[in-house]
Amino acid sequence: IIGKMKDQQRGATGISPERSVSRSVFLPAIRRFWKSVPQGVWWIILAGSALRIAFFFIGENAGIDALARAQMTEEWLKHPDSRLIFTMWLPFHFWLMAGMSLLVKNVALGARLLSLLLGIASLAAFWALAKEVYDASGATLSLLVFALYSLHIGYSTTSSSEAPYLFFVLTGLLGFFAYRGSGSRSALALGAVALGMGAGIRYEAWLFIFAVFLMLLLFPSPQAGGRFWGAAHVYEVSLFG
Repeated sequence: IIGKMKDQQRGATGISPERSVSRSVFLPAIRRFWKSVPQGVWWIILAGSALRIAFFFIGENAGIDALARAQMTEEWLKHPDSRLIFTMWLPFHFWLMAGMSLLVKNVALGARLLSLLLGIASLAAFWALAKEVYDASGATLSLLVFALYSLHIGYSTTSSSEAPYLFFVLTGLLGFFAYRGSGSRSALALGAVALGMGAGIRYEAWLFIFAVFLMLLLFPSPQAGGRFWGAAHVYEVSLFG
């Protein structure tokens, strides 16, 4: 009987009940998020994205670091192995470039496209982080400066590691500060994962991980009741670690 009811519902709407429930859960959340972002912020992100896309086509994959990373990715794709160090560089950026290169079937394009996509995504992460730490007006002004920041625009068009690294660090810090503000353990866990990914790209991210860990260790969040080594404090430190 249940099977027939599902068939009837699918026949009437063209959508299975399970898929309908999924849409009913996620679509309103997406709409709420879309409406919560001021229109001016979307325009700044759009302008910043347009700048990066324009220079992606105008510019070239310049820089010794960028060219070396693309070349090493191409060589690794010919003979993949489980190495964790690429000469002196950490591996995660190379794995990401390799994955994108397989998607577009071109290493030079895929390596640069990775930086472009994550560079654009960094605009949203930067605004969200600034809003979480400061306020909406300060975040919008900061985003405007960041969107026009020539150094970030340049790195978003090459196969250097700076743009992907910055995206993961911004996202990781956003997760941490969102947890401190809302108590969302999911945000803390996602922040830990993002910082871990950043630490797999550049060594500088290890400093951020150490700093966040010390803050959690020495300054228990309000969600932990401000108590040292209470159950909630131990849980949040362990979750991030």
